[in-house]
Amino acid sequence: MKTAVTTGLPELGLPLEWATISNGHLYTTVVAVTPEGTLETGDPLAQMDLTFANLKKVCEAAGGSLADLNMVQVFLTDIKYSAQLNDVWGKYFEAPYPNRATIVVSGMVAPGLVVEVCAQGHIEQN
Repeated sequence: MKTAVTTGLPELGLPLEWATISNGHLYTTVVAVTPEGTLETGDPLAQMDLTFANLKKVCEAAGGSLADLNMVQVFLTDIKYSAQLNDVWGKYFEAPYPNRATIVVSGMVAPGLVVEVCAQGHIEQN
């Protein structure tokens, strides 16, 4: 059975969930959304940091941590942000790292966004 995770991230008025969990498997997609519900569309490094902070928040809301993630897909609008991505990645993850795919795309759903993260992991449920 799939259930929505109450993440504490703001509702965006769209028919979607920030995260769902099914049989201990967490599925989530996050972007650089502020607690007030606005999108951070400025500095790419700030966007990445906020996106991964949101990812951490989602994992914790589901009862786990970033260490429970097995696969992370990072979508960037330009490969030139990969060095910044590696810096932020090292801030949020420790070995053993989750598997990561970095995908360069032509754009995001909201103008100004340069990063979106999809992640999957397993969180033991009590």
